[in-house]
Formats: sequence, structure tokens, C-alpha cells
Amino acid sequence: MNDKEQFQKKLRSLMELDGKMTEERVRQHFQGIELSDGQLSMIMGYVSEQKKETVLTEEEEEYLREYQEMLESVKQVSEGEKLELLKQAAAGNALAREELTGCYLGEVVRSARKLHREGIFIGDLIQEGNIGLTIALGSLKSQDGADEFIQSCIEREMRRLLLETENKNVGDHKMIVRVKALEESISKLEKELGRKVYLEEIAYDMGISEEEVRSILKLTGEMPDEEISENENIDM
Repeated sequence: MNDKEQFQKKLRSLMELDGKMTEERVRQHFQGIELSDGQLSMIMGYVSEQKKETVLTEEEEEYLREYQEMLESVKQVSEGEKLELLKQAAAGNALAREELTGCYLGEVVRSARKLHREGIFIGDLIQEGNIGLTIALGSLKSQDGADEFIQSCIEREMRRLLLETENKNVGDHKMIVRVKALEESISKLEKELGRKVYLEEIAYDMGISEEEVRSILKLTGEMPDEEISENENIDM
């Protein structure tokens, strides 16, 4: 397992811990991985954001109403029948696994409500939870501890989506910051020099490579994809 995979695994397991999250507790959880102050701050911010209660949108409320109505039509089984189905499923019975799916769909909804975060449609969480449920039932080896195992698989897939979305949001935010810094650099240089500025001048002012400047400019739509001369003016 590489450092990135180890970090992500630690972050996922951190989100499953209960109680107040302190810097000391985070450092202890990430024991074996040296965290910079910046990384610690990012993790604390992430945990705070992810554990914050969110309000469902009208669209999400309507989705849940329709989904709950669908669940009412699913056949319900007694606790004894459920245990027998778990035993059969653990033995490889595909029909038992199919019947068990209906038993746990309500748990998927409850987990989705618990883990729901602003910016992620709750239906997407439910879909990921259903995938986790399918994986759990397909790999079930024993009825002992089955509920905990299935629940962990459901929430694992939901947390994976949450983490992927967070990583994307962090990347998008960083790029927005860099574009803003680029625009400020160009504006400042044009005022100081009284003319359009060159690629190499922007790179020097920002303390980054010319290739990085090109990449940011392409995102703004101000530079064509084809290569440009180092001495060509940048017009924004």
C-alpha cells in the first residue's frame, strides 16, 4: 500500500470514530504518517465539514418520499426468517441473498441520512449504499456478526463517494485560487509595465514554471491549445 492509499484509508476510518475530534486524537489516529500543520488543518476542516448536519433539499425530500413508498412494497420477514436467510446466504444461496436485500434497504436509507453532506445528492449516497449491500451479501461468510458487516460495507461505499467528492472539491478550489492569482499577477504587471505581459514574466512573478502558467491560461480559455511562443504577449 502506497502513502496515498494509506492516508486515504486512515481518513476513511477516522470518519467512523465517534466523539469529539481533537488535533491530538487526529495525530494519534494517523500514527506512522507524519502530518504537516497544513495537512492537520485540512483534516480537521474536512472532519468538521463532514460531521456537520445538513438539511435536505426539496428535491431530496421528494426522492426519499418516493423511495420510502417503494420500500413499503418490499416483503418483510421476521427476525427468525432473517437469521435463516443469512445462514443460507453465507452458504452461497443466491435466492436468499436476493430476499435479504429487501431486509436491509431501510438501513441503507438510514445510513444515507446520517452521512448526507451538502453538495451530494442523497439518492447518489443511497445508490452507493445499495452497491455496498450487494457486495456485502455476495461476500458473506457467516451469519455471526452479519448485521455489523453489512452495515460497514454499506457505509464504506457511501464514505468512498464522500471522499472522492471532497477530493474533487479541494482540487477545484485550488485551481480557482491559482486562476485568481494568475489574473492578479497579469493585472499588476500590466499596470507596472504599461503593456501586455509575456509568459515568462508571469511565470517569474508567480514563482512557477512557464508550463504551469500555460496550463492555467488554458483553463481560463484565454490561450489556445496549440503551443505559443515564450515571447508572445498574454492578453486577458
